[in-house]
Amino acid sequence: MRNESRELRRREIVEHAFAMLAQEGYAAFSMQALAKVSRSSKETLYGWFGGKAGLYEAMVAENAARLVLPSAEVADGVNELSRFGAELLSMLLGERAVLLNRVAAAEAGGEAALGGFLAEKGRDQVMPKLAAYFQALEKQGVLRMAASEEPAELWLSLLVGDLQIRRATGAIGLPTQEEMAARSACAAELIFRLYGTNEKPGTEAGF
Repeated sequence: MRNESRELRRREIVEHAFAMLAQEGYAAFSMQALAKVSRSSKETLYGWFGGKAGLYEAMVAENAARLVLPSAEVADGVNELSRFGAELLSMLLGERAVLLNRVAAAEAGGEAALGGFLAEKGRDQVMPKLAAYFQALEKQGVLRMAASEEPAELWLSLLVGDLQIRRATGAIGLPTQEEMAARSACAAELIFRLYGTNEKPGTEAGF
């Protein structure tokens, strides 16, 4: 199977897995049932994913794959960070993320460390890149900070707060796109107000 066709087929199987997981739950979900629904062989599924835990890991990665990280080259840093924050919130609070978080919580202490997959494919990948983004702004003279990782952590706290856990527990529904955009804009504005130097990306500080 060509690489493009294989990747497309792999994504189709992951889509089937999301639908089945939402309907049946992780405990009742089986690779055999997925093979039947997706019209795949069990050998193919185990070869590609290695089992339920590997499939879960692929689902986490697929859910985060559409994020486009902020660029330090964009002239309007507040709008760029706002744009990314709104996308991140939409992903973190979406139905798939809620499903994945609930599965990880339900299976905590089991044989498969599903929470570890969430961290590895989510936060552990995004936060170093986000820290690098802020470091690039610092080098350009756009931001001034004592510790390069501090703005990333503070920004994430301002952006997400307790929304993710409240979504996972069913305390709140999915905020509207307008509400998420407004929250993201506020978080970005506060970060640039706290650390900003009023310089523009691509210019040297003091010029």
